[in-house]
Amino acid sequence: MSKIPSIREIAVACGYHNTTVSRALRNKPNIPEATKIQILKVAKEMGWRPNPMASAYLAHRYATREPSFRAIIAWIIPYEHTSDMNRFHELGIHGATKRASALGYSLEKIWLRDIDFNGKRLHQVLKARGIPGLIFNNRGGAEKTFATFDWEAFAIATWAVKMHQPHLHLASYHHAHGIRLALEKLFEFGYKRIAMMLSEETDRWAENAFYQTFFYVEKHSPPDIWMRSYRYSSTSIDNAPQRKRIAEWILRNKPEVILGQGIVWEALQDLGWRIPEDVAFVSPYWSKEWPEIGGVNQQPDVIGANAVDLVATQLLQNERGVPEVPKMLLNEGAWVDAKSIPPRSDQKKERPGSARTRRARSQKSELLFKDEKGLRS
Repeated sequence: MSKIPSIREIAVACGYHNTTVSRALRNKPNIPEATKIQILKVAKEMGWRPNPMASAYLAHRYATREPSFRAIIAWIIPYEHTSDMNRFHELGIHGATKRASALGYSLEKIWLRDIDFNGKRLHQVLKARGIPGLIFNNRGGAEKTFATFDWEAFAIATWAVKMHQPHLHLASYHHAHGIRLALEKLFEFGYKRIAMMLSEETDRWAENAFYQTFFYVEKHSPPDIWMRSYRYSSTSIDNAPQRKRIAEWILRNKPEVILGQGIVWEALQDLGWRIPEDVAFVSPYWSKEWPEIGGVNQQPDVIGANAVDLVATQLLQNERGVPEVPKMLLNEGAWVDAKSIPPRSDQKKERPGSARTRRARSQKSELLFKDEKGLRS
């Protein structure tokens, strides 16, 4: 085994001071990026490699003392309008900010709208401010912006939504686990007729994990379990024709419980169905904003914190740019009970198929589907 060069030997070979070399090898933020790259190149050619025991000791020291400021990590917001940033995104930022502070970093929000969604301008802003790491979500104007972005100088992580080109580190939610968890709870609660109604867009963000998992469980469920799914195009609750199609499907199939999104909830309101008396309801995106709706909490604050960990690890290991092998850091969701999803034995006997409910539904559906020719799928 060849001898690992000392800091002094590397400094002589590079022509830099010992302190500069030491700081560059430890990826300190106050060393110019070009200097770091040059020193690291010479060091590796001389046989230098990080000492894992020393790194572990330093990590322990950092974890057990009050963190000092190291650098800024940019949280890139891809939306045109402030109203586009929903509660899920806000919680992601909250978790990331808390985790960054614990590690000695500062998290700063940068809106792409402020730089006209220009990737070259974003690169200039980050470099001018000495920001070595960034986190972004591949939504809104992100795809357009990052099409012209120079990745090589930054430690990067995407959060919640995967970016397919280039392949980058990702912190996200374990969507397949979340659907399994929800279905296990529904079986436990005694539900036999289970519908999942999610948009194509939502399933695409989840790498098709929602429907793939649902289909697998459906195929292997007991004979007395009825499971069906309905996939629609958009999540917009203002899409009236789509809401009508969703309502018609519900009327035709009469599920006991629906795992769905906001537009499905609105379609049930259009029908005049009571929740949970006429049908129970589960959200795959549980939020405190709707305390009456039970479901799976994806814990976006944890996703945000995990994204910071991915960036911080790259910074500590002096890694930049597009990784050779991207990592995925997934957290599980947590089930949340609520009024909309009681155990089956707790629900009233009147179901959507009862005489009284059939009459009300018939009257409502006549009004709802009047002049609907051509809208049905």
